[in-house]
Amino acid sequence: MNNILYGLKGDKEREMGYTPLSMMDRRRSVNQPAEQIQFLSVVVLPCLLLLQNIFPNTSPLIDNCRYTLLLILSKLLINNTTTLHTSLSSPKVSVACVKGTKMTDE
Repeated sequence: MNNILYGLKGDKEREMGYTPLSMMDRRRSVNQPAEQIQFLSVVVLPCLLLLQNIFPNTSPLIDNCRYTLLLILSKLLINNTTTLHTSLSSPKVSVACVKGTKMTDE
């Protein structure tokens, strides 16, 4: 349902001459899973890890975020989609965050 609403909003913005956000743009919907992975890896998970330092009982939120990342990654792999590699600037970010490890410059 939300995808339909987002698509309609993106269509309206395009009609008005604006470039819609990628999550609302039907033309770029193929990149959405990779963008979700990047957002969860770069924004959400680091914030949750900081939050856990203050409120230790928030660890289920981190577990849920990592689980969501794994679901999206597995969906991409099952569908044999290449958007993960082409859309993310650094695929190691997602893998490192899902595993709960720090990235290294290998």
